[in-house]
Amino acid sequence: MKRLFLIVVALVLLGSVSLNCKRQASQEMPRSITLGTHAAGSLFHAVGSGLASVLTKNSGMEVVIAPHPGPVAW
Repeated sequence: MKRLFLIVVALVLLGSVSLNCKRQASQEMPRSITLGTHAAGSLFHAVGSGLASVLTKNSGMEVVIAPHPGPVAW
């Protein structure tokens, strides 16, 4: 469980680096993005909600949480 959490955090950090590189290249950011999480009430949904809140406050984009039954639906 801890390993999966670390993988998710690493992917989010890599995604933010990727967004930063794209922003430098085009200077145009999307107005909103969607973050897929597990079902509401799960640990991953809580972590995703926290990440969305931080990203929304600091990036100028609106990050929307989209709870799904699991990775297959993402």
